[in-house]
Amino acid sequence: MQSDISRRKFLQNASLSAGTIALPGHLLQTKNQITGSSRLVNLGTVSIMDMSAPTSTDMIQQVLGVMDEIIPYQPDIICLPEIFAYSGISGKYELKDAAEKVPGPVVTPFLNFAATHRCYVICPTYVLHEGNV
Repeated sequence: MQSDISRRKFLQNASLSAGTIALPGHLLQTKNQITGSSRLVNLGTVSIMDMSAPTSTDMIQQVLGVMDEIIPYQPDIICLPEIFAYSGISGKYELKDAAEKVPGPVVTPFLNFAATHRCYVICPTYVLHEGNV
C-alpha cells in the first residue's frame, strides 16, 4: 500500500514535531555531585530548515542571528545541526575544503558566542587533524 505522503514531507513534519516534544522534568535536571542539589538545564536548538546562503560564512552569520534570539531564554546548551555551515549554501564544496583545524573559521565565532553568553555550544563540523579529516 502506497502512502500519499512523500518521505521528504514526512521527515519535515517529524522534525517539526520533535522540536515541540516536552521532556519530563527529571530528564532535564542535573544533580550537583558536591552539594547534592538539582537544577534545570535549559537547552536550545537551531534548525536551518528553509535557510540558505551563498557561502558558509553567510550561513554562520544567519545561525548566529538565530542564536541571539535564543539568548533571552538563558540556555545552558545550544545544539547546532550537523555540518550546518555547509548545508543550504549555493556553492559546492569538497570535504577537504570543509574540514578545519580547531579553532578555525567555523568554530571560532561559536567559541566567542559561548564565552560571551556563558553557555555551551555544540558545533558539529569536520575536523582536520594531521592532514586527515
